[in-house]
Amino acid sequence: MTSFKSIALFITLVISLFLLVTCGGSLTPNQDGATNSNNDEQESTGGIHEGTVNTAIESIPEEEYSFHFHINNDKTEAVTLEYTSSQEYDYHILDDAGKTLATYSMNKSFLQTTSEKTLDPGEVLTMDVDITEFLPQLEEGTYVLEIWPTVVDLTDLKATIEFDYDGKYVAEDPLDN
Repeated sequence: MTSFKSIALFITLVISLFLLVTCGGSLTPNQDGATNSNNDEQESTGGIHEGTVNTAIESIPEEEYSFHFHINNDKTEAVTLEYTSSQEYDYHILDDAGKTLATYSMNKSFLQTTSEKTLDPGEVLTMDVDITEFLPQLEEGTYVLEIWPTVVDLTDLKATIEFDYDGKYVAEDPLDN
């Protein structure tokens, strides 16, 4: 009977150690808002936080309905972003009820190729996102832009920002130049 207790204790110890080791060191995405709350924290604490890759969105003041989408490597080691197509990000425009009204990748084709980008510790990859192609189908109101990278294993790194649309956007005619 004591050998049974010893085996049960050993198995419990092994499972506990396994859980302890596997629960640490995972990616912690920023999914809760337009600004990256870690940016303020990073400035105040002076640096890189082990184990985080996060995203943030900010509007570009001089360009209405254009945004910067950032992927921040706050890890102490380089991170490789693996893409399976030429598409680097995707986004949804949502109404106040959370219904998806537009999706960037809808009705688009992307080159099917693999590529990688390496972000060094503390490095930020910034992509410009222009949503004006979808404005003609929107009514005046408040909407949410939700963006995420289309990289392998990091699609849960969504960032959101709320924006107001006045219903008056008129696309510039490229022939007017």
